Amino acid sequence: MYTDSMSFDLLEGLVDAAFSGSGDAVKVHLYSNVLAPTQTTPLSAFTELTQSWYSAIASTTGAAYKETDNSISVAVRSVQFNYSGSDAPVTVQGYFLTDTAGTNLISSRALDTPKTLASDDDSLVVAPVFNCKPTAQQ
Repeated sequence: MYTDSMSFDLLEGLVDAAFSGSGDAVKVHLYSNVLAPTQTTPLSAFTELTQSWYSAIASTTGAAYKETDNSISVAVRSVQFNYSGSDAPVTVQGYFLTDTAGTNLISSRALDTPKTLASDDDSLVVAPVFNCKPTAQQ
């Protein structure tokens, strides 16, 4: 059984370990292929956008914090992708996070509703949050 006093430190360490090798720095990428990523989806499965206005954006993680249900959350600072220029419209299916070199997949998520970016007024904000919930062991 876990205790409240050690659960935060333990879970915070586990969440921090998920970003090991990247420190607090991550890169946020967008993908356009229809894909429902799982924990075993490889980096090579994502079709990253290639439009002239697009590039992956560097971000950082914030400090871990305790939720009211005693779970631990860590947020990645939000990033905004803005369509610009005359590229053909693109439908974004989701995003994925890598280390800053772009070689190690950290996490990914399909959007609830794909987002089409087609004009200079279109943008997409990505703000991932990771959450770990402690469970009692018998």
